[in-house]
Amino acid sequence: MVCCYTHAAINDIAVADATILQKLNRNANFGALTHLVLQGMLFIVLARILDTNPDVHSLYQLLKATQLILSSLPERASSAQARRSRR
Repeated sequence: MVCCYTHAAINDIAVADATILQKLNRNANFGALTHLVLQGMLFIVLARILDTNPDVHSLYQLLKATQLILSSLPERASSAQARRSRR
């Protein structure tokens, strides 16, 4: 998720550059606020993905569509095999 990668990237940059680390440590409230905002964004994204409302594009809609496609595959395969055997 973007928020997790953003948090990791901020840490990586701070470790790589001592001046950035000093500035982040000097402004600890910025780091705390950024951390809280990224956590909030994570919960919003998870809520959106796991939403069961049929009007939204969610994980449930994707799984439902995949199940429909997979259930029709044996029918498609058998009809294709029947067409090949007629030739």
